[in-house]
Amino acid sequence: MAGVNWLKKGRHWSRKGARSSTPAQVNARLIRELWWTPDHAISRTSTIEERNLRAHQLQSMRLQLLRAVAIARHVQQEASRRQVTLSDSKRQLKAMLKLDDENLAKAIEDCDAKTRAAISEAQNAIWLTPEAKWVNDPESTSTWQILAPETVRRSVEVALLNAHSSTAKSGRKKKPYQLYLAHACLEYWSACRPKGASGRVEFTRAVFAAADWRNDKTRRLRTPEDSKNIERLLSKVASEGSARKWKGDALTALMG
Repeated sequence: MAGVNWLKKGRHWSRKGARSSTPAQVNARLIRELWWTPDHAISRTSTIEERNLRAHQLQSMRLQLLRAVAIARHVQQEASRRQVTLSDSKRQLKAMLKLDDENLAKAIEDCDAKTRAAISEAQNAIWLTPEAKWVNDPESTSTWQILAPETVRRSVEVALLNAHSSTAKSGRKKKPYQLYLAHACLEYWSACRPKGASGRVEFTRAVFAAADWRNDKTRRLRTPEDSKNIERLLSKVASEGSARKWKGDALTALMG
C-alpha cells in the first residue's frame, strides 16, 4: 500500500505540543510598528486617568494582535512540514490491525492527528450501539468504564473502511488565521487612527510579514498585487464583523 507508515517514526509531530518561534529582528520590527502608531484618541487636554485607561485598552489590543501573529506563524510553520496524506492514514490503520492490544493502544496515542480523528469518528459511531463493549478502566479508582480492546480494534477497522471509501479531494485549505489576524490589525488601526487615515495597508503588511516565516529573511513585498490582496482581506473582515468564529477556527488549527 502506498504511503508512509508514520508509526515507525515515533510519536507524530502533530500530536506533540508545539510553539512557533519568531526571530528577534522580526519581533523588533513588529513592536516598532505597534508602538509608533499614533493614537488619535489622546490629546493634550486628556487627563491622567484618561491616558491610563487608554494605555490599558491599547495594551490589551496589542496582546490580541501578538496572539494572532503567534497563531499565524504556528500554522505557517506547520504547513512547511510533511503533511499526512490519505494513503499515509490507510497504511497506518492497516499496520495497527496487526498489533496486539497494548501496542495498538500506544499506536493510536502516537499516530498523527488526522488518523486519530478518523479513529475517534469511528468510535463515536459505535459508541451507543449494541456493538460497543465496555470494561472497567484499570487506571481509575472508580467504576469508570472505557471501550474494550476489541471495540477499539473494530473502530480502527471502520476507520480503514471509511478511508477506502473516501472520495475527498485535496484542494486549497481555508486559512481562518489570516482573517483573525486581519481583524486584529483592523481593530488596532481603527482604535489608533481616524477613519480614512493613510498607512493602514502598510501597517497590516508589516504585521503579516511578522507572522509569515517566508518573509523573515527577505525584504517585504511592496507590489501593487500585494497591496490589493491586503486591501481585499481587510475589506472582507470589515464587512463580516466579529472575529469570534475566526478566532475559534484559528485556535483549533493551532491545537491540532
